[in-house]
Amino acid sequence: MPVLSLLGMLAAVVGILFLAHWATKLLAVRELPGTRNLEELCVVRQIPVGRGERIVLLRLHERFLLLGTAQGSVTVLAELTAEEAEPWRKTPETSVDFRQLLRMAAKKK
Repeated sequence: MPVLSLLGMLAAVVGILFLAHWATKLLAVRELPGTRNLEELCVVRQIPVGRGERIVLLRLHERFLLLGTAQGSVTVLAELTAEEAEPWRKTPETSVDFRQLLRMAAKKK
């Protein structure tokens, strides 16, 4: 009798694992509401400016947002055009001076 009980529990666990696997595959194939354009939101560049503080260039669709982030807060510093965001998108070796980038963003306001 204990062997049958053990086999029943084992079959239940295998069944649950199969259903979880099937549901995961189904959700991966289907498009969930609100997740359609997640690839259009990305962090282009991050520059640390202090302990836990960063300047972040974020691309959202065709817009570029310059954000200041600190522990517990995010502040929009400027919205940039693609041309204005181009110096931020370069690699650190070829990028322009940080102060110059901030001045360009401040002029936008």
